[in-house]
Amino acid sequence: MPRKRSAVAALLDSRDTRRLVLAVELEEERETGRWIAEVVSIPGVMVYGSTKAEAFRRAQALAFEVLADRLKHNEDPLTGRPTEPRTFGGVRFAAARQAALAR
Repeated sequence: MPRKRSAVAALLDSRDTRRLVLAVELEEERETGRWIAEVVSIPGVMVYGSTKAEAFRRAQALAFEVLADRLKHNEDPLTGRPTEPRTFGGVRFAAARQAALAR
């Protein structure tokens, strides 16, 4: 008998599921040693962290907050303009420069 999958797993496995990939740019300030992380496709989502990992996590958290607030107010998640609600099957964050993560 085949194993039952949850509705969420079935939705995420669907080929027609739209996914949102957000690029995160990371840069270290040479003077202070702080890391800056910016989600380039969402204006204003820029944070600092004492480490690269902390800056990345904080950027993710702020991006989710901004996206959730925009969706809650029927705004386009990326532009902030009023629109009809839109769903995404999943959100994946990706480093804009893989070399930046290797530091």
